[in-house]
Amino acid sequence: MLRIDSDLRADSGGKVKAVIEVLQGRETICMFISDVLSEPWSKLRMTQRIINGTLGLLIQDKNEIHAAISFGYATSGQISQISQIYIMRHPDKLANFAQSEWIASDSGQLIIN
Repeated sequence: MLRIDSDLRADSGGKVKAVIEVLQGRETICMFISDVLSEPWSKLRMTQRIINGTLGLLIQDKNEIHAAISFGYATSGQISQISQIYIMRHPDKLANFAQSEWIASDSGQLIIN
């Protein structure tokens, strides 16, 4: 589902752990998810949520949201593939997640409206 030239970005506000640089390329992103995220996030609950008008994921432990993940898509003909993954980890922004309206930016980044 990932385009070969996809990228992954994260926003932590420097307050929690998150990838700092933009990860580029399907192989790099898949290795990051497999090697870094799969074990700690396997212990958390993932729920589907509409984010930026498309299907996204919330990563939660009990009532605490650890991350909100949104996706950007590229369509070629009748095929849509994920071109961007944006992981919101900034605790101040996540605290307002349930009570705020979120809008899409061109990059797939979550923006509080």
